[in-house]
Amino acid sequence: MEITIIIGFSPETPAEIEVFCAKFEKIVIASGHQTVVFNLAKMHIKPCSGCWSCWVKTPGLCGTHDDAELILKRYLHSDLVLFFTNLPAGFISSSTKKIIDKLIPHYHPYIFIKEGEMDHLPRYDRYPDLASIFIQPENADELDLQISDDYMRRVASQFHSNYKFTSINPKTAEEVYHEITNS
Repeated sequence: MEITIIIGFSPETPAEIEVFCAKFEKIVIASGHQTVVFNLAKMHIKPCSGCWSCWVKTPGLCGTHDDAELILKRYLHSDLVLFFTNLPAGFISSSTKKIIDKLIPHYHPYIFIKEGEMDHLPRYDRYPDLASIFIQPENADELDLQISDDYMRRVASQFHSNYKFTSINPKTAEEVYHEITNS
């Protein structure tokens, strides 16, 4: 299994999260899987400008040419993409939202109706499963978690992916790996 981990903390990634992800990566590799970690706080990613270049001028490729290209390439080769984010304002971090927006080149601009809702046509035959890890701040409430979880599930639906799980404040890297192997 190829697992891509996208660490999207705003404004920066706490040291304990980097240690947690390093432990998780070791567990994944020791279990015979491959993994790549992208720490968005250490990357230069511009927001989607809505220019439609990825649909019209350079189909499938973002026109802004930033570090998001690395993630776009890896995304399609993944079996699972794990979004690891804090909830700084009661919602996923701005860096996580920004990279989700930048994944739109993987889909056609054409719309079809699926289960009574509009959806983009897939550009490719296969897309990875998605999952999330939320680090909940002390002042977050259940509604914040529900909204963020609902949003990530909608992203998976719109991105033609299966949504595997949401883990909230996991205690150990082993706990997250257990979620992956049992979902």
